[in-house]
Formats: sequence, C-alpha cells, structure tokens
Amino acid sequence: MNRFIKKNMFLVGVLGISALGVLVLLVLSIWQYIVMSAYIHNTEDMKSDIDKLQRQKPPADERNIPLVQEDIAGYDKAMVRLKNYFGHPLYPALQKFAAKLNLTPEQLKENFKEFWEKEKESQSPRELSYRHYVATLGKGKDLQGKQLWTAEAWEEAMEDFVADAQKTTIEEIGPLNREEIFLSSLGLPRNMGKSQARLDAFARDMQNKVIDLLTGKNEITMMGVYFTQRDIPEVRTNLDFVDLPDGRKGKEGDEPGAAPSRNSGVADMSAMAGGAPGEGQSEEKTIEPADVILHWNIISDLARHFVKAKIDSVEELSYKDMTGREDKGCKLYTYSVSVVGSESDVRNLFNSLSDAYKQHRVYLIRNLSIAKQEDQVQDIIDVAQGILGKKGEENTTLKVQNDSPVNFNGGMGMGMEGGMDAKQIAAQASYFKEEGKYPECVAGRSNIITASFVVDYVVYNGDTLK
Repeated sequence: MNRFIKKNMFLVGVLGISALGVLVLLVLSIWQYIVMSAYIHNTEDMKSDIDKLQRQKPPADERNIPLVQEDIAGYDKAMVRLKNYFGHPLYPALQKFAAKLNLTPEQLKENFKEFWEKEKESQSPRELSYRHYVATLGKGKDLQGKQLWTAEAWEEAMEDFVADAQKTTIEEIGPLNREEIFLSSLGLPRNMGKSQARLDAFARDMQNKVIDLLTGKNEITMMGVYFTQRDIPEVRTNLDFVDLPDGRKGKEGDEPGAAPSRNSGVADMSAMAGGAPGEGQSEEKTIEPADVILHWNIISDLARHFVKAKIDSVEELSYKDMTGREDKGCKLYTYSVSVVGSESDVRNLFNSLSDAYKQHRVYLIRNLSIAKQEDQVQDIIDVAQGILGKKGEENTTLKVQNDSPVNFNGGMGMGMEGGMDAKQIAAQASYFKEEGKYPECVAGRSNIITASFVVDYVVYNGDTLK
C-alpha cells in the first residue's frame, strides 16, 4: 500500500481532495435540506394561517373606526329619510306639526311609541289614549322627562297639521277624524273606532267622492270596470311579465290567454269594508279596517293623478286584494288601470305617477300596453287591399293606378267629396306633430290611445305600531 502511495502520490492527493470535497458537499446538502424542510414547514403553517384569517372577520384598523362609525350614522339618517317616501303622505304635515313644538318627527314618534307601549295594555279607547298623551306634555324618558309642549302650542300645531294633511286626501278632515288621522301619521293604524258601520260609511263616501271628482268636477268618463277585484299576476323578475292580448284580434276572452271577462260597476261595500271576502279574495287573509282605509286612499290618489293628467276616460280601475303582499320590509298593493286619452295626456299621467315620490308616495308601473283608439292607417290599408266592403249604404271604391284619384265617398266616414290621390292619402295617414319637448307621433286624424297597465303602490311598514 505504502509502495503504491509512493508511486502514485499525485493520484492519491487528488483522490483525497475529492473525498474531502464530497464529504463537505454531503454535509452542505444535508444542511440545506434541513433548512429547506424548515422553510417548507413554515410555508405550510403560513398557508394554514392565511386560510384561517380568510375565514375570520379581520380586525378593524383603529384609525378607521371613527370613519366607519360616521358612515353608519350617515346611513341610518339616510334610511330614516328615505323610508318616509314609501307610502307616508302625511309625513310633511307631521314635520310641520313637530317643528311647531321644536321637535323632529322622529323624536315625536319615539316619544309616542314609548307612551303607547305602556298605554295599549289598558285597552282604553283611542280618544282617551290621545287625550292622555297630550296631557303628558311629552315627558318621556327618551328626552330626560322634559315638558315638550303646552296645550296651546299643541292645538296650534294641530291646526297646521290638519291644513297640510287635507292637501293629501279627498277625505274631509274635521274634529271627528283628525285625531285618528294624526295618530296614523305616528304609526298607529286607523280602525274607525272598531265600528263596521263607520267603516262602511267611509268606503261609500270615498267611492262617491272619487266618482264625483272624475265625472262631476272634471268630466272624465267612467264606462268600464272599476272598484272591483280581479286576479293580477305578480311580477318579481323580468321573466314574470305577461303580454296582454292584442285588442285588434277580437273581444276580450276570444283569444287564448286573454283575461276573463268581469262585471262592471261599483264594488260591494260589505266585502270592501272587511266583511265577506270579495271575489278571488283569499279567506285566509283578514281584511283590517286600516287595509280598507288605505285602499280608498290609494284609489282617490290615483283619481287625482287622472285629473292632473286630464285623462279623457277611465276604462278600468280594479285591485288585486286589500291586504297587499310583503316584500323586504314593505307592502305592495296592486291595481289594474286602463285609461283613454291623448298621447301627451297619457305621458303626463306616467310622469305624474313617477314623480309621486315628491308627495311621499311610490308607484311602480308594469305590464304597460298601449293601443290606438282609432287606427285610420289600418283602415286605409284595408281599403287598399279591398278588405273593407260595405260601409253604411255605400260601397267603398279604390283606384290607385298611375296616381289616379281615389274615391272614398263616405266609405270611411271622411266626409269628402270627390277623391284623393295617393300622396294625399299618405299625408292623411301619418305625420309628426311637435308637442312640447318631445315630437308626438300622430297616426291618422286621431291621437287618442288606450293605455292599460298594472301599478304597485309601495308602503314601508317597518315602524307600524301594534
């Protein structure tokens, strides 16, 4: 061995250095493996921690806490302001009332709510409860027991309330009902003293007032279906919209899918006032007096919009039911309406309903169908195609060849002597008339249309007292 080493000293040196290098590399590899394993383990731990943090609500940064609290307070104020636009037309009157007492409507409502939660256990008549509340002078714990008003200030504020509230309804507000109407603005539903006779009288009176407002004072014709109940499909998404039958195809009910015919006339007062359910009314739902009162307030408000838009005729004004349907803290009351008027009048009606939120009422219009009341263009086309034959006692003749005259001779009721050429027919058939901001399309000699639609009246009922 020694001899071999002596003869191959260089080789032995190289092998020794190589062995030492391998040993060093082995040690380094083992060390790096240990370090790498530690990193892998730490990475897995961090992934696990990240997953846990993603499942948890991250703690708020202390610097953002005041900003978040300010946002929450702002949203609360906005919600209080916005919810009063949904079916609370008495809110502006309540604002004036509260301002007279140097309060906000919300403070007054909270003060009354505290009083009512204690008072309702005694089951006293509302008239006595109202007088008791006025006598408390507002000494509630929410305002540190301070006296908020005097009897004289309350009466002055009530006069302002009645004057403003009267603008929102055709119901006459007087000494017999002003207290109940005022309490309803504080969230306590009206009940007509739990008297069925009073409720029946109210419904009859409101119906007569609506009819007189439309037909008596404003000469709006009512020759169709009104104040009756009918089944109206609900619409929650775009897929729920229903196409109405084409009026040119025949009478209602002649086509598949047409709405069933209904009897016209006024409604049965016993059913409307909460007695026997009306046709189609679910017996499982109890009609409360407040439902009937709200129903007639909606009807009367719609009538006021008809008058404002100067509609010519009301063909239908019917309702789905009086109890409405719940939807995310609100109640929706559904009505079916059909009116006749000029294009501009119908447009004014829709604009008026859309702007009703300014009076703290919200209407959602859907299933709109519009049709010409008299389509002279189609009549001219029918004459040209020889479809129209005998009109009265005379035959309609048409000769349109090389701009030859066309002889109507009363065949279409135009009252023309002689004839018209093709260009004159086209001029009679269609034109555009500038009317205000928008050009009004007038087909033929008449621009009277029938507009049929379904409207939902939305009420926020989250602050209603029991």
